[in-house]
Amino acid sequence: MGFKSGGTCAKTGLEELLPSFRLTAHNSFLDNEVNTQCFFQRVKAKKDGPSALAVYALRLGPGEEIVNSLLKFVKDKKLQAPFVITCVGSVTKATLRLSNFTATNTNEIVHLEEKFEIVSLVGTLNEVAHLHISLADKDGKTVGGHVIGDLEVFTTAEIVIGECSGLQFAREMDVRTGFPELVISARSGNA
Repeated sequence: MGFKSGGTCAKTGLEELLPSFRLTAHNSFLDNEVNTQCFFQRVKAKKDGPSALAVYALRLGPGEEIVNSLLKFVKDKKLQAPFVITCVGSVTKATLRLSNFTATNTNEIVHLEEKFEIVSLVGTLNEVAHLHISLADKDGKTVGGHVIGDLEVFTTAEIVIGECSGLQFAREMDVRTGFPELVISARSGNA
């Protein structure tokens, strides 16, 4: 499976298996707008039913900051319900909020500065990213938490981003948690 060069779509066989997908590739490290639009799309999502899925691939290179790059990608593509499906790569630093953090206890933030492999990166992206990451150090020990920022790429970050085509993500303050939490709604014009 793969893509032909020159911005055309290669036949992957996925169109028979996954008829509800549209796939787009983007590689900011090699070319700021390699945009390969491919095939599959499903009917509009219902408010209470499944949503069509668009998939984007993004590669970031050494020195790029992951969170800002993701938010810029989302803004440039005008994505309304984006999320990180997967990410592999490495970073040289990260700022994470640990699980004991509350709105009133801000002492559980760690600033890491060493080379780490990205074991996992998942979460939602809209005007504010809500991402969680797991990182492994040179000995394979892992650390993870809520991404605050400073995720600087060491060698590469290969990120797959999905978007629920019939939905819209927003954030609203939740008095129960003290944090802005995800609000999901159907896009205007969808049934």
